[in-house]
Amino acid sequence: MSSLFPKSTNLFTINRLAAFDASDKARRVREEVLNSLEAFTYRARDLVEDESFIAASTSEQRSKLEELLRSTSDWIYEEGHDAAEEVLKGRLNDLKALVDPIQKRKDEARRRPDAVKSLQDALQRLQLRLQKNQRLPMQIPLRTSRRKTC
Repeated sequence: MSSLFPKSTNLFTINRLAAFDASDKARRVREEVLNSLEAFTYRARDLVEDESFIAASTSEQRSKLEELLRSTSDWIYEEGHDAAEEVLKGRLNDLKALVDPIQKRKDEARRRPDAVKSLQDALQRLQLRLQKNQRLPMQIPLRTSRRKTC
């Protein structure tokens, strides 16, 4: 069965289609990173107004974050839509570097009362056990007799 097109044309078409697929995939990935960056800026803006986030951060940290959010938002709408994936990831990582440590302290502060309560309960159980052991007479471990085999 012979082909209507020369073999070189088929190879060219296959390579061209593969290039289109790669280009589409790169575009989709870049758009996902851009969307992640935009979404993170909106979430971070909400965090800056959150009472527990405020309590876990300093005014200097929040000011620095607000400035970075402002400049990132401006950048996104001015030139960010054409930026490369790596540049977008860099911007996102810059924001996360400021937000994540504060978010971690916020989460630790939220979990702290339960952790303290658990520790207090464990200490109380230990104290009760120690008091109980102090009231018991000292026990001498019994030795089991070993039979010698010849």
